[in-house]
Amino acid sequence: MSGFKLAAPVVACLLIVPAHVSVQSGNDAGRQASRQWPAVSGNWSNSRHSPLTQITTQNIAKLGGAWTSQKFDSAAGTRTMPVVQDGLMFLTVPPSVYALDAKTGARVWRFQGGPQAGMGAPAREGVAVGDGLVFVGLSDARVIALRAKTGELVWNRYVGDKARDKGQVASGAPLYAGGIVSIGLSADNGWRGQVVGLNGQTGEEAWRFFAVPAPGEPGAETWPKGSPIWQRGGGAVWLAAPPIPIWASCTTSPATACRSSRVRDGLARISICARWSRST
Repeated sequence: MSGFKLAAPVVACLLIVPAHVSVQSGNDAGRQASRQWPAVSGNWSNSRHSPLTQITTQNIAKLGGAWTSQKFDSAAGTRTMPVVQDGLMFLTVPPSVYALDAKTGARVWRFQGGPQAGMGAPAREGVAVGDGLVFVGLSDARVIALRAKTGELVWNRYVGDKARDKGQVASGAPLYAGGIVSIGLSADNGWRGQVVGLNGQTGEEAWRFFAVPAPGEPGAETWPKGSPIWQRGGGAVWLAAPPIPIWASCTTSPATACRSSRVRDGLARISICARWSRST
């Protein structure tokens, strides 16, 4: 299973050299990733690059394991990129979200989702952090916010299509910027791919963008006229870029049932989309 890692008994192992670690507070996702790693790809640029220079070609042979975490509570599949903020490391191991002490690997808290908690399991892609909260997409098209220090549930918001349709999920890790948490939704089973922006403090919806245009919207002419097929057009969103001041996303292929139905390009699937974000 390419891209998957067994989470138990797999451990988190950190390789370091002795160094002074400073702690920054607030929303650091807009800065160049360094001692903080507040988004799964490092920061808003999604570069996955760190400018730290302590590890070099001269000392790399001296690196060793610093710590190993305790065994996770479930043998779930995950491919999460750990997120690090203010001395804590956050990661999803469905059906749970974990916070570890970044220096020691000790477990600080665990939040359990899944059916026992009356919600979907945390997405395997990871979390976003900012303003003292941890934002997590769930397998039932929900987004939740947890207290970064305690794991306490702050809000829980369903963001999928209405009426609710089983099988729709949060397809990628959320991203937090300027008070807005944005997340993409799946569309492989016959929905329209979409990105939803939520108020980070309350969970209230700020805006919504669909990858497949409705009749009358730009790009609708690339779909069969008079046909409802656009409602099931696909275009799952796997990557949402920050909404300051322009928001962008990457969409994937059309739904299987619709691949032969588009007139021309079938906008805006398999695309990078950008729009002005007036909510920030």
